[in-house]
Amino acid sequence: LPTQARRQQPVEVTPAQVTVEALTVLSIDGPRVRCRIVCSSGFYIRSLAHDLGDTLGCGGCLETLRRERHGPFNLQAAVPLAQIVEKRAWVATQFVPMGSLLPSIPAVVVSDQGARRAAHGNPLRVADLVPGAGLPRPNTGWVRVLDERGRLLAVADRGGDTLQPKIVLV
Repeated sequence: LPTQARRQQPVEVTPAQVTVEALTVLSIDGPRVRCRIVCSSGFYIRSLAHDLGDTLGCGGCLETLRRERHGPFNLQAAVPLAQIVEKRAWVATQFVPMGSLLPSIPAVVVSDQGARRAAHGNPLRVADLVPGAGLPRPNTGWVRVLDERGRLLAVADRGGDTLQPKIVLV
């Protein structure tokens, strides 16, 4: 069993449901296997390498790991470090606005009072939203909290008629 680093105590590892859409072996060079995996969140590539090594009886670990895509973000849209250093003004135009992140999560727009409450992690109610706005359906789950300019202030957990900020970004 893995140990908790600071306490040196065993930790129970619980299996999680994950999906592997594709696993392609790109090359085999002696003991090194290079592959590409398309998988769901929660899939631990290091665990796969360890488990393969155990199954083969030779041990296994990762030498390198490169994430090529996560959700809508991919390497084609990435800005190389050299360009960040050389073209600072241009790089500022390439940032994805925070309010545009997490598009699959419903959003609410809060009033100035709601923005202050969200910034302090206080629960938000319908009265904290811009006039005429309501809480999104369903009644539970994550909700993006935006100010009237579209800036992402927080990610909140909806429970009935309230939103509890869980991740505060201001």
